Amino acid sequence: MRASIVTTVLAAVLAGLVAAPATGAPTISRKACSQIKNGPYAAYTSALGHHLKGRTWTVFANGGVPCSVATKLAPTVLTWWAANKGGGALILPGWSCSRDRDRAYSGNGYSSGGAGCVTSKYGANGNISIRMTGPYTLAQLRALIGG
Repeated sequence: MRASIVTTVLAAVLAGLVAAPATGAPTISRKACSQIKNGPYAAYTSALGHHLKGRTWTVFANGGVPCSVATKLAPTVLTWWAANKGGGALILPGWSCSRDRDRAYSGNGYSSGGAGCVTSKYGANGNISIRMTGPYTLAQLRALIGG
């Protein structure tokens, strides 16, 4: 349940970023902070239909969370992500984290391409996400999301 909530929130954030320039709607602050090049292996199909696999993970900070905070939390979250193939949540002081639920790389069944953590420390929209982003560089991702 928590994973689907985080996935839904992230999908809404991405949809807002795409729609905002056309509609003039407000955007949610989202920054691509850093990358972890030798993280755990993941293979999945993104919500946009991209098949991604690899070990390069990107740390995103959303809703006012500083990149330094997101980058510091990322190794702990990824260690938990790799060890926790089932459901459940990771509870850290001030944070609640869950695995994302994505389509499997093959398109059949489900997999996970990341994790998300929410907090109220930085306002109502404070969260981080750590996604396996395959071959995409920070520069490419920043150009895509504008952050």
